[in-house]
Amino acid sequence: MTSKVIGSALLVGILVHQHRQEKKKWEQDDRSTEQGQNSNTDGTCSELSSRTKQHKRIILAKLVKSVYMMHKEAKTAAARNHANAAAKRDHQFWMKFEWSKKCLDLWSDNYVLVDLDLARLTTVLKPEDERHFRQVLDDCAEDLVHFAVFSRKAVADVLAPKWVVAIRGTASKRDVSSDLKIVLERLHNSSLVKMLRKTVERLCADHGRDNVTVTGHSLGAAAGLSVTRKMAVENSVFLDTHLFNPPFLPLETIAHFMLTALGGDRICT
Repeated sequence: MTSKVIGSALLVGILVHQHRQEKKKWEQDDRSTEQGQNSNTDGTCSELSSRTKQHKRIILAKLVKSVYMMHKEAKTAAARNHANAAAKRDHQFWMKFEWSKKCLDLWSDNYVLVDLDLARLTTVLKPEDERHFRQVLDDCAEDLVHFAVFSRKAVADVLAPKWVVAIRGTASKRDVSSDLKIVLERLHNSSLVKMLRKTVERLCADHGRDNVTVTGHSLGAAAGLSVTRKMAVENSVFLDTHLFNPPFLPLETIAHFMLTALGGDRICT
């Protein structure tokens, strides 16, 4: 009995010691973060501790989750004839829409909802952009919310990026066509990616590339990566990008899996 008590006491002592060591490390990381943040001007989180990076990703993950919720709530509202009719008369109907408290709680502490594709991006895009993308915006609006633009409040979490484009993943039957384009390596030609790129480019031009962050999940991550990768390659614009589970699965990969499953050792070209 005595040996069990001594063993338990030793285990507790070890756990307490480990906790104190981790706490010291966290405090050191936080101090180094505070010292290094002023020199971090490239729009990335390279100077941040792992714990701080995780906190930033939680903030962004909440924004992506809120876009999923907005899509769901807009779908419910659009099913009501009076809401659908009002939205067709005035695209800003969705900017005045009363989102649920659960949805608002995901962003309202740190951000203001500036625009979303369902509202035809009338706040972010210029009139000439709107005219060019009018048909695309109208077509996408039939599938409701794909992405939203958020602006950080004056009083907000210091780790919250200033301007964020948050993109949801697959949430409707119409999204299946975009999922198929990923497999066929044609997503970069989709109307969603073209509209996203114009939105991101406009935000960069108006607010500075270092102040713009792109984040998305699943299909949204694939679309966001397609945009930021093209901007990096074609324009040498490197944006702060946080992607959650991007589902890239090109035909070459599928062929490899199939050949492996069939016992093939290599892909013949």
